Amino acid sequence: MNTRIIETTSGSLTGIEENGCMVYKGIPYAEPPLGPLRWRSPAPVRWEGVRHCDRFSRKCPQKPGMMGTEQYYAIPESEDCLYLNISTPLDADAPLPVLFWIHGGGFLGGTGNEDVFQSPALVSGGAVLVTINYRLGVFGFLALEELAEESADGSFGNYGIEDQIAALRWVRENIAAFGGDPERITVFGQSAGGMSVLALLESPRAGGLINGAIIQSGSSLGRTRSSGQAAGVGRKVLEECRCSSVEELRNVPAEELLEAGSRLPWPAFSPSVDGVLITEDPGLAFIRGETADVPVIIGTNADEALFSPLRTDDPAAFEENLRQMLGEEFSLFAKLYPGWRDDFAAVSAEAGSDYGFALTQFMLEKRAEASSSPVYQYYFADRPLKDNGEVLGATHSAELNYLFGQPELQAGSTPDGRRWEAVHTAEQYDLAKLMSALWVSFAGSGLPEAGNVKWLPLGNTAEEPVMHFVSGNAGCRIPDQQAKLLLWKTVLEKQYSE
Repeated sequence: MNTRIIETTSGSLTGIEENGCMVYKGIPYAEPPLGPLRWRSPAPVRWEGVRHCDRFSRKCPQKPGMMGTEQYYAIPESEDCLYLNISTPLDADAPLPVLFWIHGGGFLGGTGNEDVFQSPALVSGGAVLVTINYRLGVFGFLALEELAEESADGSFGNYGIEDQIAALRWVRENIAAFGGDPERITVFGQSAGGMSVLALLESPRAGGLINGAIIQSGSSLGRTRSSGQAAGVGRKVLEECRCSSVEELRNVPAEELLEAGSRLPWPAFSPSVDGVLITEDPGLAFIRGETADVPVIIGTNADEALFSPLRTDDPAAFEENLRQMLGEEFSLFAKLYPGWRDDFAAVSAEAGSDYGFALTQFMLEKRAEASSSPVYQYYFADRPLKDNGEVLGATHSAELNYLFGQPELQAGSTPDGRRWEAVHTAEQYDLAKLMSALWVSFAGSGLPEAGNVKWLPLGNTAEEPVMHFVSGNAGCRIPDQQAKLLLWKTVLEKQYSE
């Protein structure tokens, strides 16, 4: 057993051997944000003696109800949640690139401790893997003017993002002791984790900490709240808890705060432009080339449509949304999606996914024009079968199990908390290996290459190539739905390029 003691700026620690890796679980990267530290910037942490990092921390308090995360509700939770996990190869003979993972969950749920994120696939490919926990919901994104007055620099309402920066800084200062290269840190995240990556690229406080970025199903273009909007939600929390000040609110039990926050309409808690930590909408800053100039990968899945502005269960509302978005282009939509009246559910899902695909390409094309670093786009479209023969779509989060080397742990779960049971082929396991290898290659050199597969950056050819992740047919090629993508990019051009 490897009992080597690691010396860090916070104290000494040891880890355990697990799945052919050295794993360090539950490393504190900041003081517990309890009592007077609730809704304050994360404070540096120190401990005495040797800390045995052999078990995960608790996750941030969160309410049940997010589809796909039911299976993790049993993980113990606490406001004392600012911990990270590190996995390294057993015998790293040179400084390795670092993959720093930020979990999703709508800024309300999730944890870096999920079992799928602890897979050795990325580590065995030659990287150091870091997964983190950060404050969520009302604990991570409560915004009130009174909190700005308490802050040394006037920032407020983005404590979850501050946690991520604190974890990133801790990793940069200490990762060499674990065999990682502090000059090759790629931050990657999915959904709210991807939105977080965009926020980190924009934030002045994260300047110089990131060498590469991967945003998976997490565009936040034009969606970040203003400080005024965020503070309005904060005042509603005060009302819900019958408090008149932050001091009183800090004495409210976590369970009551969580319940009060859950009564507010979604999305009540998410990053906001406070003018200090986040100075402008991260998506807009990204397409203007006003964020950290590093290599970037952004991608979406074929069947997600989760954050599409067209998303609705009401056919009349769908048509109204369409006409407002498209204006004179509505007639072209009707030609490209001829069954939109007869099969509303299928067409709305298809159009929403196409919109997400086009949004990604639009952002990257604009970024390529404004930045000197390469940008890459992927499209995950693999659809496994359930054990009863039913096709599982390439839904939101479906790529995660492939990326982390465990396709058999199909992303998401049934409403009662069971995993989807899926049947996977050898080709799907090959696709998983390819994805892991490309992510590790990108972290190492900024160039995603693996075997005979070379991923071309946008701007490389007259017609923009996209990496298609489909088992048995993965590769870089021109999208099939070019006309539909052009429609949505025309809409986006009018909306964001004025």
